[in-house]
Formats: sequence, structure tokens, C-alpha cells
Amino acid sequence: MALDSTGLFTVIGKYVKAINTWNGYISTMETLKDEIFDKLEDEGLQDLYVDLPSQFLGFKEAVGSWISSLIGEVEDILLDEDYVTDELPIFQRDVTTVLNAIYDYMVDNSLTIESSVVSLGGSDTDKASFAINSSTGSGYSSTNHGKVFMTRKLDGLSDPSDLVTAHQRYANAEGQLSMSATHLARVISNSEQAEVVQLFSEVDAQAPYGPTAEKPGNGPSITNAVASQLIPANADFLLWSGDSPNNWTMAGGTVTTDYAKYSGSSDIDEALRIKTAGVSAKQLLTGLTRYQMYFYGFVAFGGFADGTDNCTLVATVEDVAGSAYHTSANLVLADSYTPGLNDIDTDKWGFVYGFFCPGEDDDLNDFYIKIRMSAQTDTDMHAYIYRAVVAPVTYYNGIAHAYWSPVNNPDTNDYGSIAVANNNNGVFQTFFRRAFNIQLPTADSSTIDDALAV
Repeated sequence: MALDSTGLFTVIGKYVKAINTWNGYISTMETLKDEIFDKLEDEGLQDLYVDLPSQFLGFKEAVGSWISSLIGEVEDILLDEDYVTDELPIFQRDVTTVLNAIYDYMVDNSLTIESSVVSLGGSDTDKASFAINSSTGSGYSSTNHGKVFMTRKLDGLSDPSDLVTAHQRYANAEGQLSMSATHLARVISNSEQAEVVQLFSEVDAQAPYGPTAEKPGNGPSITNAVASQLIPANADFLLWSGDSPNNWTMAGGTVTTDYAKYSGSSDIDEALRIKTAGVSAKQLLTGLTRYQMYFYGFVAFGGFADGTDNCTLVATVEDVAGSAYHTSANLVLADSYTPGLNDIDTDKWGFVYGFFCPGEDDDLNDFYIKIRMSAQTDTDMHAYIYRAVVAPVTYYNGIAHAYWSPVNNPDTNDYGSIAVANNNNGVFQTFFRRAFNIQLPTADSSTIDDALAV
């Protein structure tokens, strides 16, 4: 026998349609109440309005109880032995276990529902960033108080939020669990204390069923990439053996300890200088955890042959054979950075970052972070790389975060923010997220039509 997935979603779809219809009543009640008040006021009858708010509230509470009852009915369907649970390989019969088993069944049988889209800062790209108490832009200056980098990808190992548990099937999946919110980060620091970075969110009003928010207020402390970097040694190129930085394998071109201090900070005493076409720097990554999502990045500043030259700095994660770590099962989001026509003493930084998640069968001893120059306009060009890191991310409200701290300590209580939104276009997906804190497999061309719930 096999799970009748079509029948299951057809039945649940009828409940979802009713729930969304009743939820629509609640969503329009405040507007209708205000319209009634405006008309009464226009006619000088506003004293008749006094009893209406409590009547509307009573109706809202009644509809909310109807929705809760229907969600309970869906739970009963999911736990029905003859229809669902006897058709799944499970030993524990609770809703979360059953839904995880349904997720596995859907993956194994190529079943998908329609997706929602989580946008970061108004964009539907996989990643975004926002600055802490600094102007926006790609330049990284000594006055910048750090940046928070984000991706909506899930790693399958970490709980995406306080409300949603991890599931190995989530590895490298698009996160659709976020609620619409403004994510904010607060940096607390002074000259006697290292920075502490906290996340919190201002969440929009939610549906009357399910969790109302990944609670506003203080969230977790974000991983400080520079402080918790996983490159085992010499991430800041302070240790050398002759003209070679310790623990780095040079794969071509020229490297030298001929360096210059950066004018914006006396903290930068040394940097890796790479020059000429084809220059690469590799660092073996160790200490990684299976399924964990990682952030990587590097800061560079450049002095070039003359004021008319340019180049692009690129960072990637590669395997031992030098193949870029780009497959359908594994994630690398790499940015390149073009420093532009700047001398070493100007206030200009390049920053390249990305996220990656090792696959289940990957040998983690085979992976390197590779930094190189490309698209040089002069063979005598060079760039200085100050620091490279790899660090684990922190999840909050379904989004992975990492913080890159600045060269100079920030002032106390600096802030930054970015808008996060879920368009809730996937009708089934939105229901399962709101009612059961889970997302199911999705595809652009889904096999299970949202029309069953509309």
C-alpha cells in the first residue's frame, strides 16, 4: 500500500480553503469597523459607535475559535491510522513526526507543493547584507562598524528558529519559514569589552492561528566571523616563513611580505600581497561539521601599478582538484569585488563573501578557500589581502546570519536593519508554516496544485 497523497491534500485543501476564508473575515473587520465609524461621524451619529468595537471583537474571537477547530480536524486526519500513519514508516505518532515522514515521502516520490518567496531587503536573491551604523555600499572603510550577512538557505542541522525544528531534508533548501519582519542587529561594545552582536525583529501582524511571531525583542547573539573563524591559523597573514604565509598554499603567481600599513587603522600591520595574472591563495579548511552552513569572506585592499589599472578579486570554495564547489546539492554564493582606481593609502576596502553547506557525502578534508585576482588590466598589478575567515552561521526567524566585525571597535549600541518578507504565495506552504511550524518540499512546477485549497 502507499500513501494517497492526492487524496490527502485534496481533503486538507478543503479545510485550508475554509480557514483562509474565515481568516479573510478577520482581516477585513478592522477596515469595515473604521468605515462604519466614518459614516456615523459624517452624520453626527458617532455616539452609536460605542458598542461596535466589542461586538467586532466578539465576532473575531468566534472566528478564531472556528479556525482552531479546523486545524484540530487536520491534525486528526494526519494522525488517522488507516489513511496516513499506517502508510508511513514511523514509530511515534505525533503531528510533527508524521509531517516529517510526509516530507520524506514527498521527496522520495518527487511530490511538491507551490512555493512562497522570502525576500531580503526587497530582493528575492539568496543573500543580502546590512551595515551597522554606516552608510550603505560595497566599500568597507575604517569608519564602518561591521556588516551582518544573511542567507535564506537552510542547512538541515540547525533549528531555523525557536519555533521550527531542524530536518535533514532542509539541507540546501530555500527557507520559506520566515515571517515578515524588520530584522535589526545591535552591537554592544566599548573599549573594555569585545563587541556583542544581538538580533531582534519587529514582526508584522500575523494570522490569528499558529505562532504570532518569532518573538520581538532580543534574539540570539550572531556569530562574529572574525572572532570565531574556522581557518585554523594565520587567517590575518601575520605569520610568515620567508616570503610565504604560514598554513597557506600558493598556487601560482607571486606573493611577498612587502606590505604597507593601511592609513585608516594602525591595527593592520601586515597583509598578503598577491600580484600578476593567475595568482591564487588556498587554505585547507578543517573542523567543519556535516550539514552545517558556513559563512566565508575576506577583506582586501589594493595598490595597483598606476591610476588607470583595475582588477577583480574573487573568493570561492573548491575541492582538492581545484573544481569550484558549485553543484545542485551544495551551495556556494560568491561575490567578486572590483577595487577600482584606488591607491593603497586611500580609504577603500574590498569585501567578498558567500555561504556554503557541505553535502552528506563530501570529504571535508578536501575543501579549500581560494582567493585570486582576475581580469587584471596590467600584469604588474597587485592587491593586499588583510584577512580571510570561515565561520558558522547563526539562525534566527528562518534566516542564517553572520557578522563581520570592523577593524576599529564600534561605539556602544550601534544598530542596523533590513526588511524580511514572506509573500505567502504558496497556499499549502503558508498553512503548514503557520499551523505546524514546518515547510514541505516545493518546486516552481509543483505536482500538487494550490487550486485544491483555493
